[in-house]
Amino acid sequence: MAAAPTAAAPEIEGSPSASTTTTTTTTAAAAAGPAFQQQQHHHHHDHHGSLRRTRHLVEIAAPASAADVALLRALRRQCGWDEERVGEWVEEAGRGARRLFFVVAGGDGGVKEGGEDGGGGETRDGEEVVGMISLLVDSPAEPHIACAATRTACITSLYIRDAFQRRGLGGAAFAELERLVAAEGATPTTPTTTTTTTTSTTTTKPPTPIKTTTLTLYTVTWNACIYERRGYVEFRRDRRFEGELKGDRAVAVYLRKEV
Repeated sequence: MAAAPTAAAPEIEGSPSASTTTTTTTTAAAAAGPAFQQQQHHHHHDHHGSLRRTRHLVEIAAPASAADVALLRALRRQCGWDEERVGEWVEEAGRGARRLFFVVAGGDGGVKEGGEDGGGGETRDGEEVVGMISLLVDSPAEPHIACAATRTACITSLYIRDAFQRRGLGGAAFAELERLVAAEGATPTTPTTTTTTTTSTTTTKPPTPIKTTTLTLYTVTWNACIYERRGYVEFRRDRRFEGELKGDRAVAVYLRKEV
């Protein structure tokens, strides 16, 4: 079932009656900056496999373990849509076209294990999993939202379990992903050189480093102002939600921001 593009909390998918569709553009996978270096976690959760870790994000290593796939499906079931797409997401992650993250409590006060939404209290890196993020990093069909060559990518889903919403966890995870993306997009993944030949000399010049990463997202028109307050600027509109919403409500607004 496709995600319904309406929301109470715009950057966080909730239950089907209070949900959103958002997309954010970031870099293709690259070496992380100093604050986000890959960490090796030697404890009883090692068999799940994780890559980068920030306060509220734990990246899922590819190929995803059976336990991680099962937890992703359970989270999408609680969300109310896209459970059937988890297999596709995992396959894309396996070939480097997508990155998957669990959102964890991060030691924030007031968060109790298990929640009140029927969640099983699953943990990663010793923290309760409270949601997930699916980040598309390369899409030949939609290069304007996800293209490795131009270092853009797309958050196709950011879900926080109902019991943990309105505690700032979704906004914190969103901000951490932005910082992670900014750190990883500072320079090209594979340096190249350009050769210039004159009548007397041949010189080799490195390409201009990529200094910024463009983040983009798309949402329904009545939520665009929320992202504008976060520094995003509109660059495109289309009827992406045709079939899910009627009339002018089917219009999607695309916004972007450089970090």
